[in-house]
Amino acid sequence: MTLNLTFRAVGLYAFFPDLALDGLDATSSIQNVLDAVASTQPGFSYGFGPTHAGKSIVTSMTYDYSNTSRQPPNSSGIPGVGPRTIQTTIGDVSQVWQYYRSAIVHIGGFDYEIRNQTVGQPSFATTPIGSDFKVPEGGVVEAYKLVFRNVTIDLSAEKQNAYLAAKMAPTA
Repeated sequence: MTLNLTFRAVGLYAFFPDLALDGLDATSSIQNVLDAVASTQPGFSYGFGPTHAGKSIVTSMTYDYSNTSRQPPNSSGIPGVGPRTIQTTIGDVSQVWQYYRSAIVHIGGFDYEIRNQTVGQPSFATTPIGSDFKVPEGGVVEAYKLVFRNVTIDLSAEKQNAYLAAKMAPTA
């Protein structure tokens, strides 16, 4: 069994299209997929650990961009050669890694990209890469895309109070 995958880590300029990862399939966890990407792509690595709630999350990603690296599509400018590391920070304003999945589905002679619409961020350690996709009848999943982005979440008291005030405000 082989999992066909395109991987991207936004901000690191890590872009690995058309990977064929042996020993994996749609039931493989996203963590197993990341392990395979790290073992097959020189210069890429990641770290993980538990949150306060015990959920396993990606805590860091590193990529050593080189002259032979593929520039991601839609990236702004050409990145400089050298390593980049982005780490998760937890606090009032947190930086966390979020992942997004999509499937390339062949239907009636054409390929379509179907995005996963899972609410929230399920644990990457246990979530199968192929779970929760609504593939139309007759469709065949040919590959997956996995994208990681580092996002900022502002949970400061000021932001929480502003949110609650807006939520409690009367509507017209």
